[in-house]
Amino acid sequence: MKFAAIIEYGGDKDALKANHPAHRTYLRTFLENGQLRAAGPFADDAGVLWVLDADTAEAAEEIVKGDPLVDVGVITGWRIRPIGYWSAQEAKGYVDPGLVWARTDDRLLVGSGGEGLALGRGWPSPDLDRTLGSAATGPPA
Repeated sequence: MKFAAIIEYGGDKDALKANHPAHRTYLRTFLENGQLRAAGPFADDAGVLWVLDADTAEAAEEIVKGDPLVDVGVITGWRIRPIGYWSAQEAKGYVDPGLVWARTDDRLLVGSGGEGLALGRGWPSPDLDRTLGSAATGPPA
């Protein structure tokens, strides 16, 4: 089942900068095992939104609780909400022809190109170079 984790940041901005590499390493584990489907910061830097695959809301919450940013007080709160679809396009079976597709293992990533295909800022994926396709021809097999 998919869950939205609405995560709030607080505390010291320097603690966020100092612990961000550990946070990213932690998230990469869930990206690689397929549990982290999407992630991105809010425009006001007040927190982030993660879309997680987990068996239960409690399991999704355990992923949030394990983030190193919790221990240093940067993550100050969160809500876990079940969601039916992880994209409106998936729900309606619609794909914008301007989107680019990439497949890594069993995950399909969709974005407007370049960095948008990887998870958030600075999440390079070595698989993207050999798996890029276009919506006109559909996702790569």
